[in-house]
Amino acid sequence: MNEKLNDFYQYAKIMVSHNIAHLDLDDIVENGLYLRSGGKTMRNYGSCSYLCVENDPRLKSAAIAEIERSGTQLSASRAYMSHPLYSTIENKLNTLFGGHVLLTATTTLGHLSALPVLVERGDLLLVDQQAHSSIQLSAKVVAASGAEVKVVKHNNVEAVKQALEDGQHYRKIWYATDGVFSMYGDLAPLNELRDLLEQFPNFWLYIDDAHGAGWRGQNGKGFVLGEHDLHDRTVVAISFSKCFGVAGGGLVLPNQELYQLVRYCGPAFSFGGPLQPANLAALNASLDLFMSDEIAQLQGQLFDLIEYFNQCAAEQGLPLIAATSSPIRFIAVGNEEVCSKVINKLMGRGIYVNIGAFPAVGKGKSGLRIALNISHTKQDIDVLCREIAICMNEAINEAMLEQEGCYTENVLLKAFNKEISCENVIKKIKSSAWSQMRVAS
Repeated sequence: MNEKLNDFYQYAKIMVSHNIAHLDLDDIVENGLYLRSGGKTMRNYGSCSYLCVENDPRLKSAAIAEIERSGTQLSASRAYMSHPLYSTIENKLNTLFGGHVLLTATTTLGHLSALPVLVERGDLLLVDQQAHSSIQLSAKVVAASGAEVKVVKHNNVEAVKQALEDGQHYRKIWYATDGVFSMYGDLAPLNELRDLLEQFPNFWLYIDDAHGAGWRGQNGKGFVLGEHDLHDRTVVAISFSKCFGVAGGGLVLPNQELYQLVRYCGPAFSFGGPLQPANLAALNASLDLFMSDEIAQLQGQLFDLIEYFNQCAAEQGLPLIAATSSPIRFIAVGNEEVCSKVINKLMGRGIYVNIGAFPAVGKGKSGLRIALNISHTKQDIDVLCREIAICMNEAINEAMLEQEGCYTENVLLKAFNKEISCENVIKKIKSSAWSQMRVAS
């Protein structure tokens, strides 16, 4: 077992030992508002279904009707045939996202279909350090095919620019990154990257906007395509399992030639299974919802909650990594063992949040990953932030008393300051709550 895999395994065992990960749920209550596990009923802050449309009766009815019409599956690769709803859905997606959209079974399988055929021998693929694990996995396939792959520091546009200036001998230079980052909830520097597209004709962007599509942009176009129309040297990956209420992913490609290249030659696409009839019917109904006027109201509800959470987190002095407008909120803790204890304490108080830990983030950079959605209320957020402050204080004090060496007066979030510009947020920590902890100067 290599070192990274061993570390991953050891951290996973810590989380499982605290009963905070790999949970086998006993029940899902009130359409996902609450979870039951191990005899505990908990308010759910771990769902990335930001607009909660999976329980819309129109989606349910469409799925049920399609099962009655064509059964539970069509067992054939799309290389052979596609369900009739595929063309209907892809036409709607073309209108919504403004490109040539290839519907994929998952976003991960979309990456594994696209990147190995888009990035060729003689190309350079730059991968953001915090890009989703599925992009990093796909980059390994790209490297095995003979293209060069390099990791660049998170959101470091200067490093990308330097690689472009030094790399004019490459046929193409790709930069693969996220639009909304899945752990910290921070955002890609789209304007600066767009400028680089104009400066360097061999520069291509590949952006995973899985966590941006749906809640952001007109009719849910997403963070990336809501800010700028699709550039002719940009590919955007999207997910429907976050906001659209159904499984599935998609690739927004800038022209028909690339659409056909990935569709005909993408390995995971050609040799993998399709989305099934009920899923397709629900997605078709979901797109009708997103292309209506209803979606703006749901987006507005979510924006209000995000703003309120940021305010409450600041009032409680919580070390929020990025006070952006995304529904993913990350409260930094640092040590994995202490973070596991914080979450276990929250679960005992009837609150479930995700842990963000290695390898999704760096070692010693763990934290509470909170996913906000429109089922939450401002009262919920008041309680959540208050309980987080209490549980963090308890867990950290216990760690100090046990002399675990996890925290000393100069180590609070030191690692985070090197990675993300959050110093101004971190310095808001209340001395009353964190009397034994100071930010490293």
